[in-house]
Formats: sequence, C-alpha cells, structure tokens
Amino acid sequence: MVPGHAPPATAPRDHEFVALCAACRSLGGVARAEELARRLADGGAPPSGVDDHRPQAAAACDGDLRLARLILGGELFSFGWQHQVWVPMFQLQPQELAVRPAVRQVTAELVADFDGWSLAEWYLAPNSWLGARRPVDLLDDALPAVLEAARADRFMAVC
Repeated sequence: MVPGHAPPATAPRDHEFVALCAACRSLGGVARAEELARRLADGGAPPSGVDDHRPQAAAACDGDLRLARLILGGELFSFGWQHQVWVPMFQLQPQELAVRPAVRQVTAELVADFDGWSLAEWYLAPNSWLGARRPVDLLDDALPAVLEAARADRFMAVC
C-alpha cells in the first residue's frame, strides 16, 4: 500500500469529488498529478548562470520522480478519481511548490491509517477537537492544536 494513496473502500462518487474540489477552491484547488509533475519540472530551474541542456522529456521525468518521491515518502497525499491521480494543492506553498511544513507534520500523524481520500476529507471537514473548525484553516495559526486533533482522530480510527 502506498502511504497516503490507498484506494478508498468505495470509489468516490461524482458529487463527492465535486464537493471536495469546491472545498479546495479557495485553497489552491485540486490538481491532476500529471499537471503537478509538469509544474514541478518547470519550477526546477537550474541555478543562475547554469544552462540546462537536458531534453524536455528528461525535465518532465524529473517532475514525475519528484512527485512520486513526495507521495511514496508520505510527505504529500493524493487520491484517485476516474482513473486519474489528484493532489489537493493546499499541501504546497503556491510559488515554490514545496510541501508546507505544517502539512508535512500533520500528514505524518495520519498517513499510516488514512488513505488519500480520507486525508483530504479530514483536512477539509469541521473537526470537533478544533471547535468545529477545519484543520486546513488552522495550520498556520494553531498547528499544535491541529497536531493534537490528528493524534486523537488517528487513535479513534484504529480503535
């Protein structure tokens, strides 16, 4: 099983995917993995003064490898829908496309027990441990509370 990308027990239905996309819209949206890999490859510009003479296919492969390492390493989660792999973009810093440190920490608490779809739902749903606020909205201002909520929900998931 790939951490953060196990298939859900039942495939997400169209209305569930649309709802998840709507919840992510103001947070950067949801990207197809192939598009994100292309953006990662484009963002990996060589240091100034160094010419990158690699073929375009090699640069694209770099983006694919980088994304695969992030997902397989449990730093980034994804989910499948209609034969595509999707990544919620709130996990990344918009300009650098680097994994947000807070997301990395929280996801590390949950990735062993939650599949990618469940992780997305966890971040985007109001959480009782957080006073009915969404974990994604508190990552920057209340990370310790979000981490505690993740630990509590992980414990509840395995009991």
